[in-house]
Amino acid sequence: MILITGANGQLAKHFLAKIKEPAIGLCSSQLDLTNHKLVAKTLDVLNPSLIINCAAYTKVDEAEDHPEPALAVNVEAVRNLGRESKKRSIRVVHFSTDYIFSGSATPYTESQEGSALNVYGKSKYLGEVALLEETKLATIFRTSWIYSLEGKNFLNTMLSLAKTKPQLHVVFDQIGSPTYAGDLADVVLEVLAKLSITEERVFNYSNEGVASWYDFAKAIFSEWKLPVETLPIRSAQYPMKALRPACAVLDKSLIKKTFDIKIPHWRDTLSKLR
Repeated sequence: MILITGANGQLAKHFLAKIKEPAIGLCSSQLDLTNHKLVAKTLDVLNPSLIINCAAYTKVDEAEDHPEPALAVNVEAVRNLGRESKKRSIRVVHFSTDYIFSGSATPYTESQEGSALNVYGKSKYLGEVALLEETKLATIFRTSWIYSLEGKNFLNTMLSLAKTKPQLHVVFDQIGSPTYAGDLADVVLEVLAKLSITEERVFNYSNEGVASWYDFAKAIFSEWKLPVETLPIRSAQYPMKALRPACAVLDKSLIKKTFDIKIPHWRDTLSKLR
């Protein structure tokens, strides 16, 4: 049986839809991962063969003023999973982010250490470190700009704004790779099936191609044929509490070569969602 945490999130929903063997999804109200004893008890009761941890604190700006929730969910909860899964020889799949990097040295490989500009990114990198320290049965996927038709993400935000805003200003000086949650779930399951061929524990994955948020917004409105005038602005014109990396593109050479994986371009995947 497979345990999927963060079950209310967009990524978890894709896993639950795609996994063919028995699986159970638990959200934070059902399993508080920051509660060490509860994590241990839950693993004893469910006895999963695999944990896919989709739980995360992702309020990037709020974390600047209130870091405690980010550190609790992104670090201590991950440490709890690692510690208790090791005792029971359970593999843990975990997800990290391009925000662990400063954006000054792209494309980033798996061997590069974190250099985050914000609390959220620092917490995600510390979570990686904690998990790898606790268990060797850990596989971490670093990814970026996850979106889907489920949940809160850039795609759905743009589609919602388009209903009432004939004109939108979107930043053009932050560069990354939009990643469809369904493509990420497919690759994770493919990698898990072939994991015995490698001892690597951290992999970068995003859809192919790069874009600015402005490019991404323009593509969304084009695909959905929405008459929104999209205007580029600099990040400085749209100040936010947390700094974002200007360009944190991930190098995907390792995952492609190791598992012979063909990665779709973000524009191709986006067009299929329409």
